[in-house]
Amino acid sequence: MSFTDDMGLEYIEEGSKNAHEAFNDDMDIVNNGRDYKFELGDGGNARQVFYYDFGSGTAKLAIADSVTTSHVVGILTQDGAITDERRFRYIGKLEISGWSLTPYSRYYLSPTVAGGITTVRPSGLDKIVEVGFTGVSTDILYIQIREYLENVGQSIYASIAGSTFQPYLQSSTYTRGASKMVLGAVNPQNWFANIQIPNGAVAMGAEVFGLDQSASDITWALTQVTLSTGATSTMATEALNTEDTTITNEVVDNSLYAYVFSVGTCAELDEIWGARITYVISS
Repeated sequence: MSFTDDMGLEYIEEGSKNAHEAFNDDMDIVNNGRDYKFELGDGGNARQVFYYDFGSGTAKLAIADSVTTSHVVGILTQDGAITDERRFRYIGKLEISGWSLTPYSRYYLSPTVAGGITTVRPSGLDKIVEVGFTGVSTDILYIQIREYLENVGQSIYASIAGSTFQPYLQSSTYTRGASKMVLGAVNPQNWFANIQIPNGAVAMGAEVFGLDQSASDITWALTQVTLSTGATSTMATEALNTEDTTITNEVVDNSLYAYVFSVGTCAELDEIWGARITYVISS
């Protein structure tokens, strides 16, 4: 008698097979991805997004207006009424004739239409849920559910003091304190400072703080620098003490890029106090 027989254990092949069958009670691996099966708590049409309601044990129409209603289980693959059992595509390709999607776009769970998706990234919500992306076809969505935490209590910040900034001209006169930079009598010029953000973070806002003693003309920019070439791309730009929340290239990739703040047109007695980036982490 083998050790496995004596202990009453299954062989690996048998155990794996049984575990796989049990797993597929709620989830199926299909040709185009993976599906969950749930009873409907809301009636819905194929292409609508659903979340799992633990109170009723059913799938209901998702909407990005709270953490509870945006915990997505997938996109409905077939029309159904309340109490029907239906499949939800959680990952993979879903093709629906006449869907009329926008080619080469990211899609997010809508914050205003229950079960809907949108190409406009929501902001200022409890949850941001990316549901997938499109290629050339207007009928195919490549589903990849990614959830981002985003609210006042869950936002994360990266900040630097004004004393971190360096002048473009090394001959510049300035006073560097522990907390700020005060400029001397020089022609208007730019100042720069690197900032570190965790890899994979999603930048949601940026701002530079200071004092403009002259013409109220100081502007700042957050720049993405390509490590291999030195090429630059502006991610955000605004006036001093004004936050920019329209970030481009917002997903941080430290393997390819560095990130730099710049402050321009500074003159005598202007002050740079610090800079901040608001970001979230994919859950």
